[in-house]
Amino acid sequence: MLKVIAQRLFWLAFTLLGVSFLCFCLSHLSPGETGDMLLRQSGGVTSSESAQRFRQSLGLDDPLLVRYGRWLGKAVRLDFGESFATGEPVGREMLRRLPATLKLTVAAFGLMLVISLAVGVASGLKPGGLFDHAARVVSTVLVALPNYWLGILLLFVFAVHWKFFHVVGGTGLRDLVLPAFTLALGMSAFYGRMVRERLLEVMSQDYIRTAQAKGLSTGVVLYRHALINALIPLLNL
Repeated sequence: MLKVIAQRLFWLAFTLLGVSFLCFCLSHLSPGETGDMLLRQSGGVTSSESAQRFRQSLGLDDPLLVRYGRWLGKAVRLDFGESFATGEPVGREMLRRLPATLKLTVAAFGLMLVISLAVGVASGLKPGGLFDHAARVVSTVLVALPNYWLGILLLFVFAVHWKFFHVVGGTGLRDLVLPAFTLALGMSAFYGRMVRERLLEVMSQDYIRTAQAKGLSTGVVLYRHALINALIPLLNL
């Protein structure tokens, strides 16, 4: 067990390192010179000499690997530097937004579990039925839709057209519904299909047929025997 945990932690650190380097490279390849844009925002003179001095003061003239190594060395100490946009420490900016992020994450995750289990179980109990076909079509569409486009569509329908929710500015639980539902739909499209496939596999096992042969009801067989084993891959993910 300890060996498995150590391997997972190693690959987690390796993945985070790769993602951080990729994001750093993408920001470097984005159009426009960061030093020139910051100098314009600050109201400074955008001559070549002033822009060069400004870039040197920020360390933007150093090679990419040098800048990434400098950033990584500070990041492992939880020092993410200062925001170019606001001048505030990045760590403080992140902490300021953490409560809203956690609230949205928990709400979206809870909705995803409810939708995935409901759709996956209903499809798995009657494979090939009308609901199963409809759920598979809808899940395929939802997997292909970008979350940001789905979010805009839901905003237009429920906030702009029907005015059930605020478009922007709301801070209550009611205003959490649309963003959480947007994230949950995309995730449940994948996890719901996985619950269905796993449930079909579990329902064909010998111990399930034995429980059914003993005269146990469908609900008892499902919730006491099948669903517990079907949810193991979902819990891992």
